Amino acid sequence: MKHMYQLSLATDQIGQSLWETQRRNLSAVDRSDDAAMEEAVLRYGCFVLCQRGPLPVAVEMPEIRESSRAGWALALAIAAVLVFFATRKWHREKKA
Repeated sequence: MKHMYQLSLATDQIGQSLWETQRRNLSAVDRSDDAAMEEAVLRYGCFVLCQRGPLPVAVEMPEIRESSRAGWALALAIAAVLVFFATRKWHREKKA
């Protein structure tokens, strides 16, 4: 569902986003493996969206990638270094 909501927000095509999410998840399943296909259909195929009007035809849906946490880690490390040096300077001024 997270992927469906990300597509919906990125494209403003709610119905198409649900269909595309189901299509991507079900197409990745090995069709010769009945157990895997049944599990995938039960997991991804059961969502229904109530929408007035037909779905748009042939809408190009973007690839949604998970956000990288490397940027947050770098920002946190820089903030920690700045706090360290600020408190170190503050302790020196306090002693003098």
